[in-house]
Amino acid sequence: MEYRDTYDMNGRIMRHSLPTGVNLAEEEYLKMVEAWIVNPRGEILVQRRSLNCIIYPGYWTLTTGHFQSGESAHDACVREVKEELGIDVSACPISTIMEISRTPEGHLLWELLLVEADFRTSECKFEPLEVAEAKWVAPDEFRNMLKNDRMFYYPEICDVIEIVEKFSL
Repeated sequence: MEYRDTYDMNGRIMRHSLPTGVNLAEEEYLKMVEAWIVNPRGEILVQRRSLNCIIYPGYWTLTTGHFQSGESAHDACVREVKEELGIDVSACPISTIMEISRTPEGHLLWELLLVEADFRTSECKFEPLEVAEAKWVAPDEFRNMLKNDRMFYYPEICDVIEIVEKFSL
């Protein structure tokens, strides 16, 4: 069983080690991580969600997941990439892009991290219940996937693409 901590809207811890599935109080939030994995050519790694996923089956997304109890953003990022893609990014440079709060849609505090890595997608070992495939895409292709409703969209995603593009110049 996985355990998670809960936080207030400012990211301060409220409760430790709650089992997954416990209902949150109105003032509680969960922390989530989103990994923007970028290679030296400025391409972004996207993954297509398994058709078995309850949320957005078959959509292209980035590597995401909940923080586990006691984890830092860096640790959650490394763990999620390893779990979903089978790739160890623990030795890669990882930095914060931005933090986003989502309310009332789910009481989530997102930390978006930039992971500088280079590997072939053939090296990935996908978690079959979560990931069907992965590929590297240029920022313009990423934008086209958003326009064509093939990529999960959220309001800040275009700003994040611009930040990632500036990084890779």
